[in-house]
Amino acid sequence: SEFELEKDEQEVEPVEQEFELDEQISELDEQEFEIDKQEFEIDKQEFEKDNY
Repeated sequence: SEFELEKDEQEVEPVEQEFELDEQISELDEQEFEIDKQEFEIDKQEFEKDNY
């Protein structure tokens, strides 16, 4: 029935939003990882400079 269909669509909606949120979060995580890597590189260079 029409009503059933409406209900199903409303249940799918939050799941899609959650999925999008998850995607955004994992993109953020990747960016953080990149930043951490860069900071690590910088630290390494600093360290090597200090040891010369």
